[in-house]
Amino acid sequence: MGHVPVNVGNAQLDQLAADGYDCEEVFGGRRCQEISIREGYCEEEGDTHFLRDDVYIRVGQSSFPTTGLLEAVVDRVWN
Repeated sequence: MGHVPVNVGNAQLDQLAADGYDCEEVFGGRRCQEISIREGYCEEEGDTHFLRDDVYIRVGQSSFPTTGLLEAVVDRVWN
């Protein structure tokens, strides 16, 4: 998590969308996420990027779901 110029954060999310990430507006910002199965290990991996205002958050996960983590972080930062 860190601060980025908004145009830089948006450019990163635009690139992720072009790379096939699922992107949507949630929690007052924009989230791009890719969930895949790690080849040879049969385990789920996730890569989530989120931008709101000038705050950029990235959550990575492997073999363990992070359900609700991004929402909890957003709630803590903005509320």
